Amino acid sequence: MTASGPLLSATLARYTDEHLAARASELAPVMRRIESELATLEADEALLVRFFCATLPLSDVFDTEPALLASFARHALMLRREMPWCAALDEPTFVHFVTYPRINTEPVTDCRPVFWRELAERVQGKSAADAVIETNYWCAEHATYQASDGRTLGPLGVLASGDGRCGEESTFLVTALRSIGIPARQLYVPWWAHCDDNHAWVEAQVDGSWHYLGACEPEEALDRGWFTAASGRAMAVQTRTYADFGFNFERDRARLTREGDMVIVNVTSSYAPVITLTVEVADATGAPAAGVDVDLSIMNAGGWRDIARLVTDEDGRAAIEVGAGSLRVYARTATGEADTIIDTAAVHEVHLQLAAHDATFPATAWRALDLDAPADHPAPSMSLTPEQQAAGRVRKAEADRMRVERLQGLAAAAHEAAERVATRYAEAGCSVELPDGRTLAGIFSLSFANAPELEAFLIEDIARDRLELVSTLSDKDFRDLCAAVLEDHLQHARALRDAVERSLLAQDLEAAEASDLFRRYVLSPRTDIEQLTPYRTGLLDLLDEDQRRSFAEDPASIWTFIRENVTFDPARQLMHLAASPVGALVSHQGNPSTQRGLFVAIARTLGIPARLNPVDRAPEFFAEGAFRRAEAVDTTPRAHLVLTCPEGMSPIYEQDWGLAAAVCDVAPSGATCREYQMLDLWGSAFADGKLVVDVTPGRYRLTTAVRLPNGNQLASELDFDIADAAAERMVALEFREPKAADMLCDIPLDDFPLEDAAGEPTTAHTAATAHGASFALVALLEPAEEPTEHLLNELRQHADRVAEAGLALVCAVSDADIARRDPTLSHTLEALPAAQLMTCDFDAYAERLARRMFVNPEKLPLAILVDVRTGRLIGRYASAGYNVGTVDLVLKLVRLAAA
Repeated sequence: MTASGPLLSATLARYTDEHLAARASELAPVMRRIESELATLEADEALLVRFFCATLPLSDVFDTEPALLASFARHALMLRREMPWCAALDEPTFVHFVTYPRINTEPVTDCRPVFWRELAERVQGKSAADAVIETNYWCAEHATYQASDGRTLGPLGVLASGDGRCGEESTFLVTALRSIGIPARQLYVPWWAHCDDNHAWVEAQVDGSWHYLGACEPEEALDRGWFTAASGRAMAVQTRTYADFGFNFERDRARLTREGDMVIVNVTSSYAPVITLTVEVADATGAPAAGVDVDLSIMNAGGWRDIARLVTDEDGRAAIEVGAGSLRVYARTATGEADTIIDTAAVHEVHLQLAAHDATFPATAWRALDLDAPADHPAPSMSLTPEQQAAGRVRKAEADRMRVERLQGLAAAAHEAAERVATRYAEAGCSVELPDGRTLAGIFSLSFANAPELEAFLIEDIARDRLELVSTLSDKDFRDLCAAVLEDHLQHARALRDAVERSLLAQDLEAAEASDLFRRYVLSPRTDIEQLTPYRTGLLDLLDEDQRRSFAEDPASIWTFIRENVTFDPARQLMHLAASPVGALVSHQGNPSTQRGLFVAIARTLGIPARLNPVDRAPEFFAEGAFRRAEAVDTTPRAHLVLTCPEGMSPIYEQDWGLAAAVCDVAPSGATCREYQMLDLWGSAFADGKLVVDVTPGRYRLTTAVRLPNGNQLASELDFDIADAAAERMVALEFREPKAADMLCDIPLDDFPLEDAAGEPTTAHTAATAHGASFALVALLEPAEEPTEHLLNELRQHADRVAEAGLALVCAVSDADIARRDPTLSHTLEALPAAQLMTCDFDAYAERLARRMFVNPEKLPLAILVDVRTGRLIGRYASAGYNVGTVDLVLKLVRLAAA
């Protein structure tokens, strides 16, 4: 292999030929288009494009232009020739972690050249390690963390808007690194065991070894991040590739799992202590059961969440490396199941025997489950010198300044665009009030660098329905919407409006109701959290006149048509990647979410109001004055499940409790098996101790969880049937009460710098031990905000008890001048003369401390009970945000810890 000759091997060519041949019949509808592009490419470029077509999820091949895939190939080959760290890579690493277009579930766009232009000169002449660090600083200059919905914004969308959730930030950094030829991959914990939620970060390969870093969270060394401690308690840390080229499954069977063509690479042992769990499954006769799907799940956010899926071999066995903690092992086939809950710290082998579904159904009574999280064990990490720490703070502050200034400029430009649009509409006598209550200025403020696309759509002509359409979009849509896509939806819906509204009025709806139904369920391009595409023109081209007529006469037949003509092959599609409606109809392939979205897309294209049910995401259409379920099996009337909770409690869904329904699902093996899927009841609230949920008759699993500070959970579980909808089903939630001793943890904390009232530097440990106390409450406060005010009022209320307990109080704020003007803080400091007011760099330490104590990093105040008797800070308890009774509990825990 030389710089002027072929860069890719015959081995890769043979692999590609074999896998492309296996897809020949599936790719037939788009093969002419692919071959037309291949004819214009050089040999290596053509090989990579063919490799992509042979291994990408089928939805990508049908939804992505071959010319775009060719751009990825050309860019990667340029890097192979020009970048020294890329030229030295082995071929599988180059193919999987530099070349490959897909990272997560982001839209595939021509982003690599954009990032290359930004970064090439900046990393010129640097070592690979320094280039990784420099690239992460660039990312921090352009994006920061912000929670949002589950749709994955693409790298260009993050670049345009300046923020993203962790999955988007990590995709952003991986894209940046791959664009300069450094192998990079997204790491993710499907679900934490010790706290709710999950997380994703990045690994980059430097000199043949993988090193981790937090995306858009730069530091002066690799192998560092706020998640260092958290990842050491993970039950599973994973990455993925979309092909198995170069992998050795025989050698690494406990670290590699197939999900169709995708490979799940288990890297848990790089972060946490692990055991090899072996699962043996037998059938009803006791014989080994091959091809059985085995789900591993943990309790997170009030319900059971999968962290890994295995398939047994010909001997009925499967193995995996996992962390040491509580785990549910659930084996399932089309006809039977078996499950058990184990603690992998003690149990390394599981033997399950399948039984018929009804035979495994437990008694309808609550059962208590003590679930243990892995012990605190921080992942391997690099230390920083004081000089590196100081330099990092300066560079991070500069990155933050640059990002803020850039976004301020984008916001100003978006504001000007909003004013131009408002002026045009006012001149035409058209109101700019949006039906959903948002304002024109508000939606433009969400668009950032994408404001020109929004403006272009709104002024194509001045019409009220343009504002109606954008009112149906999510906040995230404004960051990456395309005017041409919206135009396709608008023009087709316009032609249908009069007929649709007349039909709705004939169903005894008021004019306003009919107009709103049209806006939300015909005009709207947004179905769920899919990427928006201009599907209406394409669908009309694919459906003949007879189909359109029969679908309009019987909307339920659309679902029948989809189930007969669009199948899901988990070996060819990703479960959580929604394909475009046109791609699904052309390919005849689509996962369950794609099939549901296709139903809504076809219905809306034909002028039939349609949606996904907000609770269980089932496809529905509007007829006879109400939404009807498209699936014939679900025509049974909805049942009323009445849940009650203990007096004085207001349990939060997906935090304190969860409800899952038994449904048929396509498992990784391709078999249709039963599994429990959580219902979408987010936002549901108990009123007067009661909550009514409309459900279909069937089998359900109700769970409650009480999370302890050490990460363990006191859980309860109830399985029950709802036979029919004839009567209400009453179920009382049960919550377990923790003991005081369960509330104490033992977490070493790094000391961190503070400034005292005189502006002199000190440290948290020095402040905590200033008066010879054994325990201190270190509170990071946000004065004038209600949660902080509540904590301060509690401290003042219990001032005598705080003094009697000898509890030192360190009140840390980000701005002392502002804090001193807060009367509640002043009154509290007066009531507690020994309390110390300190200034802290919240940007550098608030999130890190919260995550180290495993509490919500997005909420203040952060109150940490620290034990200083050993000469260092030991975290014993922490709370974040609004928590009634925090001070009373802290005082009880001080007595308990001192005993």
